[in-house]
Amino acid sequence: MDDIETKDNRMGSPVKSGKLNFFDISTDNLRKEFSLQELSNKIESLVPPDSGFKEVSSWEEFESIRGMLRFLADYKERTESEYFISPQAEQIYNLVKLQGEAQQKALGITVGLYKNNAKAKAWWRKLSSTVHPDRCKHSGATSATEELNRLYKEMTGNG
Repeated sequence: MDDIETKDNRMGSPVKSGKLNFFDISTDNLRKEFSLQELSNKIESLVPPDSGFKEVSSWEEFESIRGMLRFLADYKERTESEYFISPQAEQIYNLVKLQGEAQQKALGITVGLYKNNAKAKAWWRKLSSTVHPDRCKHSGATSATEELNRLYKEMTGNG
């Protein structure tokens, strides 16, 4: 596996990055540079140990497996980046479902907001324009706005 990953530094992680990766190299170029055994080792490093994968026996099988791995990598990346259906849904989740330090971190609440009413008001206005029920039709918008107002009052000492 190390030989493959370091060979011309051309087969790195299958995850999307700035460099050429295992999924982007054409099969023709892989045939020229690597044996099926080397590619089997690379695939083995990408699948769970209990998957039952042994080795690739043909270039057609390799391309089929690589296609499935490409699909799974793309799916994982897409679902991680699209966890929330909208920025408003994410902010509502942060306001309604999170509490304490996790909530503060997710919402970008810092000590400076507690020390500066103008900064706290700017923070409140920005989030309010995103989650207020007059602008957001999400079912949790009212609860999120109530929590946002509670946090703002706490920051400004009016709570």
